[in-house]
Amino acid sequence: MRRVRNVSVEQIRGAWLLGQVTFHTNDPYYSCLNGRALNAWRVPAEPGTVIVHNGDQGPQCVYGTFVYQPFYTGTVHGTLVVLARHVNVSVEALADSSLVGQLTNFQSDDPYYACLDGTTTTGGATVNVWTAPREFGSSEVVHNGDQGPQCVYGTFVFRAS
Repeated sequence: MRRVRNVSVEQIRGAWLLGQVTFHTNDPYYSCLNGRALNAWRVPAEPGTVIVHNGDQGPQCVYGTFVYQPFYTGTVHGTLVVLARHVNVSVEALADSSLVGQLTNFQSDDPYYACLDGTTTTGGATVNVWTAPREFGSSEVVHNGDQGPQCVYGTFVFRAS
């Protein structure tokens, strides 16, 4: 995480509370927050960034705003792949989509997708992998839309090797 100028994220128009992250730092000024669950946000102006801010969480030892780019990974055909988040698309409904396999061990530090993380017991770590050449070219697409009720739906892409 990177510290940025302290802002009241919750007051930004369109700000969306994702969940919480467990905070850790070696910065002595903010170390009193270590181990605490701080709110994690997204804002329209920074769609790929998670903003951590504790301003609306009651009295705190210190207030701060931090940002980071979340990671998304999993395993396809025995190979670890890095995923890029994509706007959610019902891939299975596309005319040219084909189911080509499954991604296992989904991992992310994005609080919105935490329930899909393979290390939790609340979600599944296996997600369908698709191709849809007209819409996604040679990229493969990870999407859980037709896998029954899910805690959250997501679409991610990666380049097949």
